[in-house]
Order: sequence, then C-alpha cells, then structure tokens
Amino acid sequence: WMAFLDPQNNIVIWNKAAEEISGYSRDEVIGRNDVWKWLYPDIEYRKKVTTKIRDIIRNNKALENYETRIRTKSGFMRHISWNTRELAGEDGTRAGYIVVGNDITEKVLAKKEIKESEELFHGITDGASDAIALLDQNGVIRYWNPAAERLFGMNSDNVMRNNFFSLFSLST
Repeated sequence: WMAFLDPQNNIVIWNKAAEEISGYSRDEVIGRNDVWKWLYPDIEYRKKVTTKIRDIIRNNKALENYETRIRTKSGFMRHISWNTRELAGEDGTRAGYIVVGNDITEKVLAKKEIKESEELFHGITDGASDAIALLDQNGVIRYWNPAAERLFGMNSDNVMRNNFFSLFSLST
C-alpha cells in the first residue's frame, strides 16, 4: 500500500494495492483528508492512532512498523504495519508524507491461532496424569509436563534442552 499526503494531509497518490487492501478506489480518496475516518471508524481508536502518528512524525519525521487495525470498505478488519516519512521540497519545507502500509493480517491471525493451539495443548498436557515429554529430532527435550516431573523426580527447568536418552541411559 502506498500513498502520498500533501502538507494538509490530502491524499495525492493512492496506488492499486491501497485500493485492493482498503476497498476504496483512487477516485474516492484523491484530494481528501478524511479517509482515515473511514478506515478507523471507532473515534477513540482513531484518536489513539492519529495522536501516536502525529507525535512520532513531529519528533522523528518518520514512523516505522506501527501496527494498526483498519476497517475496509466492505467491513472486514485488516492489520496493517505502517511506515511513514516526511518529505521535504528543495527549499526544505515540508512537501508531504509518503505512507507505506504492509498488510500483515495473515501473520497476525496465524500468531493468534498458534497461541490458541499452545494454550489448548498446555491445558490438556498440564492436567494429564500421564507423563508427557516432547522430544525434537535429536532427542532433546522441548516439553516436560507436571506428571513427568512427579514420575521422574526432575523439574522441567532441569531437563529442558537436555537429551532425553542421555538423562536416562544406564552407565556400564
């Protein structure tokens, strides 16, 4: 997503990716500075986002990897990582802002799914009465549940990242 804002925050450039991600066509947004009300319809959230962006740009002249949620024209929520830079004209005065947004929705949703799966896994294995140990391809312990602690008398902090077979091999 790439856009260019003039010094009054009116949109001058709105590329195809901006259209596809937001759902708003170039014709709907060029010359306007109220598009952000459409993308951030919740007044409190919009105020939080715009205040943060203004503060960062005012102090640093740039914004890097600032993640927000937008509402597309069709009503879907998208997660965007924003990067913005103030651009100056030849005379040094502010010419406007270049705005680049990366749609990170799939990444955010995947992280959420992983977290939920991990919570489910721990909910099941932490309460299990059987010892459960997960080993990687080299036999290194990556998970050791409370029942394994009780059965083997070894705290998970002491066994994690150790080779399971080395811990339990018989010395001859």
